Amino acid sequence: MKPCFFSMLLFLLTATAIAQQGYADSLEAELKKAPGRKIEFELLEKLLKEYRKTDPAKVRETAATFLQKANEAGDSSMMVSGLLAFYDYYYFKPEMDSCKMVMEQCLQLAKRVGDHKQLAHAYAAASRTARRERRFGQVEKLLRQALSHAKKSGDKQALSQVYGSLGTFKNSVRKFDEALGFYKKSLRLQEQTGEPSGIGFGHKQIGFIYLRQGKYEAALQEFDRAMPYFIESGHLAYQARVYNDIGVTYKKMGKWAEALQAYDKAVGLAKQQGDQHLVARTFNNKGVVFKIQGKYDEAVEMYRQSEQISIAQKDSFSLALVHTNIGNIYKLKGEYGKAIELFQNNLSHAESKGDPFETQKAAYSLANVYSESGNFGLAQKYALRALKMAAENGKTNPLLMSQLALADAYSGSGQTELADSLLQKNVELTRQQKSKPYLAYSLKNLGQVKLEKKDYQSALANLFEALQLAEAKGDHKFMLEVLEGLGKALLEAEQAQPGEIRRQFASSRSMDLEQLLLNALAEAEATGTFASTVGISDLLARYYEYRGDYRSAYFYKNKYAEQRDSVYQNAHAEAVAELETTFETKRKEQENALLKTQNEVIASQNKTYLAAALLLGALLALTFFFFSKTKSLNKKLAAQNLTIEKQNKDLQSLNQTKDRFFGIIAHDLRSPMLAFQGIGKQIAYFIKKEKTGKLLEMAAAVDETSAKLNELLDNLLNWALLQTGSIPHRPQLLDLSDAVEQAKALLSGIAAAKQVEIINNAPAGLLVFSDENALRTIARNLLANAVKFSHIGGTVTVSAHAENGFATLSVSDNGIGIPPEKMESLFTLGMQSTTGTAGEKGTGLGLLLCAELAQANGGRITVESELGKGSTFRVLLPGQGASRHS
Repeated sequence: MKPCFFSMLLFLLTATAIAQQGYADSLEAELKKAPGRKIEFELLEKLLKEYRKTDPAKVRETAATFLQKANEAGDSSMMVSGLLAFYDYYYFKPEMDSCKMVMEQCLQLAKRVGDHKQLAHAYAAASRTARRERRFGQVEKLLRQALSHAKKSGDKQALSQVYGSLGTFKNSVRKFDEALGFYKKSLRLQEQTGEPSGIGFGHKQIGFIYLRQGKYEAALQEFDRAMPYFIESGHLAYQARVYNDIGVTYKKMGKWAEALQAYDKAVGLAKQQGDQHLVARTFNNKGVVFKIQGKYDEAVEMYRQSEQISIAQKDSFSLALVHTNIGNIYKLKGEYGKAIELFQNNLSHAESKGDPFETQKAAYSLANVYSESGNFGLAQKYALRALKMAAENGKTNPLLMSQLALADAYSGSGQTELADSLLQKNVELTRQQKSKPYLAYSLKNLGQVKLEKKDYQSALANLFEALQLAEAKGDHKFMLEVLEGLGKALLEAEQAQPGEIRRQFASSRSMDLEQLLLNALAEAEATGTFASTVGISDLLARYYEYRGDYRSAYFYKNKYAEQRDSVYQNAHAEAVAELETTFETKRKEQENALLKTQNEVIASQNKTYLAAALLLGALLALTFFFFSKTKSLNKKLAAQNLTIEKQNKDLQSLNQTKDRFFGIIAHDLRSPMLAFQGIGKQIAYFIKKEKTGKLLEMAAAVDETSAKLNELLDNLLNWALLQTGSIPHRPQLLDLSDAVEQAKALLSGIAAAKQVEIINNAPAGLLVFSDENALRTIARNLLANAVKFSHIGGTVTVSAHAENGFATLSVSDNGIGIPPEKMESLFTLGMQSTTGTAGEKGTGLGLLLCAELAQANGGRITVESELGKGSTFRVLLPGQGASRHS
């Protein structure tokens, strides 16, 4: 709709509402002085018709009056009309149990009366309840009966209503051409009767079919035709529904502002009408628009408003939908636990109701979130369940969704051939069904699988086509996902086959890889799409490194690191802030436990002595018995004293750990920071004096100090997170040799300074199932430790092998070795760090962190060392075989 048309509608709405209210008041006045039953029923029928349009709350009151008067008059036909009015009231609330109860009475009474027109209306109304409950076999049966009675009645209004209900049923089962035929028949009959709201409803339903078929301009034309009829008839409920349909159409067209404007009008009218079901649905639709725009906070706000209304209305279907949408936002933000909780609740509720359609949706959602979080075993389980139910339900879209989820799970667990085969079938099926959204998703995923198989030509062909569909749809989030995949594919293809892929795709406007990535990054930052910003920054850094533009590569690598690290920023800050509180709490708990035990001992002793005095004075003959009891009690006291001693030792250990930790913060962390003080003045002085050599020395010193500071902070904050149990843990299959190479690259400067050679003998392709950040931290700390204690000109050797589903990483040096007395406390924080062979200082955190991260990932660490000959650290982690069983 155009803005001027919106303004005209606002004027018409206001004027019509005033006129309509006056008409209802005049009918009420006439009813009070009606001369007889016949006139009363005519006026009541007119009032019911009026209140259905403008004030649903009064429908129930008027229907009750209607039934009462019909009952007093013994007029069964009028009682059927009153029950149908009650049915409409309950249907729009919606209260399905009340609908079914009223309809049962209505059908029984209508059959006794034998009025074909009323029977047609009753059967058509009953079909609406069955359709909402997805009992489609029952719907078709009821509508056949309704059509038979409507034709026998010869009433055009009744026949038009039944044709409209048949169109809605065919729309529900995706037979759009048949639905369109029925709706056009209904509209022609309404045009013959000249009833405005009926004509408007016909145009609205035809517009909705065009919307489902993707004919958006045609849909908007039908909605424009419908609205004046609803305004003329004063039908607020259908005005609200048309605005909601207009909003959905603009959303499909990617016109977000127009969609939100239409949704706001729908909410206003629905609230005025008291249609809470439509208010909730429209809030949910607004949330979808905000999500597509990347405005996740606004989306969640809309979803929460929809959720509150759905809970109040006890609308379980709408509640499941909104919980799915909220869960998807949590998934996008990496809050997988919250998403899983919502999806599991949906699944349990759907199973308890025996609803196969909602059960399939919940299983599909769980498959997606488990894939995203790296748990591919559970992802496969739920995807297979969703696929089975989709096949049984006979619905095409759920089948496509489930196959996509299963392919993701296969791809993530390294089963690329299965994923490839499944996605190719999905692409063929979506082309046959002309389902562009699912075709786009299938092409994107197939392109990524082809990239994993190094089939660059197929990967790029699929991704380019997915990009075209994404741009046509206007879905920014999906477009960024495709651009990121396309950039990765182009970069890897160019590195593997320089120039070859560029020649094959020379006509593509996206072959300018640099511009493609820069545009994608700008779009990601503009929409606040965090995951894409991180991924594209990394791709730009790799691209510039490949091109030899190290300045740009350094800039985007820093940007990537900053973005990636911000994921953990809040968790890190909270961990450091709460750590001292945690230590103090534990210390107080130990002290309280100690005092409690001592008091129990003292109380026990006092009781014993009192009993002994009484026994000695009164029962000298039982001395032997007293002696035995005292001996038993002494044993108990000795055991309690041992407990106290152990608690004292634990408390001392805890205090030592706390003191060591805050010593690190006070000294080791503060010292590098102090080194940066005054550096600006020194730089200015050296520039002024033109001492370039000094500046270069200072630059090297700054690099070294900042690298050490970064390593310390990384270890410190990771350890803090481990202690509070809040470190992110996303295990996946990782190449062990790659992790070693990354650590080797990070330490190349330090190793070169000591002339230490690092040899990586870990075989390529040896996979471990571990959190990526944890594996990198373990590799970096073990190599750093080996270099630190190696002699100048020494060698650090890394090897690895697989055995019984596990992988062992070994790091050996020929350095100074470890004294036997230090071996037991090597992986504790209380131990003072030893100075390296070149005077390097440390904190003692590195090895402790390696041990705890290995344990957190289902592994362990061991060490062998001999003084003067060197040390070997071995880390055992789950390998590829172990991951598939976990």
